[in-house]
Amino acid sequence: MQGADAAAFLDRLYTNSWKSLAVGKARYGLMLREDGFVLDDGTTSRLSDERFIVTTTTANAAKVLQHMEFCHQWLWPELDVQFSSVSDQWRSSPSPARARARSCARSSTDSTTCPTQRSPIWPPPN
Repeated sequence: MQGADAAAFLDRLYTNSWKSLAVGKARYGLMLREDGFVLDDGTTSRLSDERFIVTTTTANAAKVLQHMEFCHQWLWPELDVQFSSVSDQWRSSPSPARARARSCARSSTDSTTCPTQRSPIWPPPN
């Protein structure tokens, strides 16, 4: 999502504020329908002052995009905001600890410098 009014648009869709989210940070939020019921939840990351990446539950991705388009076209057409689905271009990010370990293993010949502890969040304990 991008545009001069992207943060204001998100503020209208979610129960929490996005204008105060710093660039490079992410926040969890609940997206509401126009009748006040929860449509979806997910995290949104602020890439720049006018750019965001909005994540949704996989099963609701198409519904969320449809809802955003409805809100922009019918409820708030005055807002300068554009969005498109990048679900096919992006995939779930790997655990940072695993990614760091793989990167270290590829770039280091000394295995003692690479992390070997499992991440506290992934994989989940049995």
